[in-house]
Amino acid sequence: MQSYYKSLAKFLDNLSSDVSKLMLEQFESEHELKKLPSGKVISEVDTEVNLLINQRIAENYPYYMFISEQSKHKEIVRHESYFIIDEICGSELYVNKKSGFSFRGAFFDPKDGLITSVVSYPKKDFYLSMTLDEPIKLTKGGNTKELPKIQIKKTEDLVYGYPDAGDEMQYLKLLKSIGIPDEHIKKETDSRLYSILTGKYDIAIVMEPSIPEWEWTAEKAILNELGYAFTYLTGENFSFGQKPSEENPGYLICPAYCKDEIVSKMRFFVNNL
Repeated sequence: MQSYYKSLAKFLDNLSSDVSKLMLEQFESEHELKKLPSGKVISEVDTEVNLLINQRIAENYPYYMFISEQSKHKEIVRHESYFIIDEICGSELYVNKKSGFSFRGAFFDPKDGLITSVVSYPKKDFYLSMTLDEPIKLTKGGNTKELPKIQIKKTEDLVYGYPDAGDEMQYLKLLKSIGIPDEHIKKETDSRLYSILTGKYDIAIVMEPSIPEWEWTAEKAILNELGYAFTYLTGENFSFGQKPSEENPGYLICPAYCKDEIVSKMRFFVNNL
């Protein structure tokens, strides 16, 4: 089984390298923009990346399912194995020539779950890889190291982050209601995963009813292995292929050791959203 994991991990690693190269080659260009039904803006580079990914998967693993932001079929069959890809996570950052965009890829096995994933920030020269039962690896500047599990901090020392999108006052109302001081609140202007792993903040709150699978799978796989909980705001777990309820108030990323305490603090506010 481990050789099976490793071959898939190697495939995603090579795919990430080629996709990152393509994105960097066209980064400084002026891009044609397209608005998706979701309202998200993408460039023609997203489409080129998608074509490259489809070609590589068809050549190497034609018997596996594939879902991405631009894939035609987005209904998930739980008993199937899947490649889950976000062609350019943070497309808006890419077209505005900011460095926080990334390529994200993961593989889901119906028996073992998310068994391998990669996240590459080409302009930051920051690459993360995860294979089940192995340490998370970070490559930067050509050097690779294993990332340790997160260290335990006092709950009162934890810093909270929220996205630079949506209703800012709703985030601030929640954080103030549980007694978080201003100096422990950060607005996200880059990438959530990058900010967590580089220590900008410890806890991320996302008040959205649904995050698409291609955005969260690779991120969740990496964070879970490092000792974070990635759950609904209610503290309930979720997994690939599981649709959130229409009443879902949002998502929480926090150190697993303090998840119950954080959820308990937020319960009254969340229940009244």
